[in-house]
Amino acid sequence: MSPEVPNGARVGPTACGYTDANGVAQCKYGDGGGSPAGTDSITAYTGPTLGSSLNRDQVHNTFTSGGSVVKRLKSRVSIAKRFTGKVRSRAGKCESRRRVVLKKVRKGPDRKIGKDRTNKGGTYRITKRGMKGRVYAVAKRKKLPTKICKKARSRTVRRR
Repeated sequence: MSPEVPNGARVGPTACGYTDANGVAQCKYGDGGGSPAGTDSITAYTGPTLGSSLNRDQVHNTFTSGGSVVKRLKSRVSIAKRFTGKVRSRAGKCESRRRVVLKKVRKGPDRKIGKDRTNKGGTYRITKRGMKGRVYAVAKRKKLPTKICKKARSRTVRRR
């Protein structure tokens, strides 16, 4: 690893072990505490020495400062009879560009009948003409660098 890597260290083959029957070697390493935020570039080599190895693979992993824990945030999604609504959350980033799926209630698994992405304000619109029955909207889970926006379901509405 290069010296500019925040958690730079050399890990030898004894720490990582050897490949399994599928040719995969697994290696774990930790922050060690107090490392600065940044991206680590991990390079794995096959061969007896680093200089003579022709086969190598590289992985990039981004760490947040201080080993902070990812926050899980609740969201709410609303729906109206015209299949419009809004996703709301304490974090604005959980509202924008969120995937929303419209589902119809029926016996067995509910059927997906439409989808949309929210705009910057969290609003979505799914166009379905002539659609009758009971439906609800689901805002899919969204993963951000330091937050996870939880999946949310609206109340069920009936369209006649």
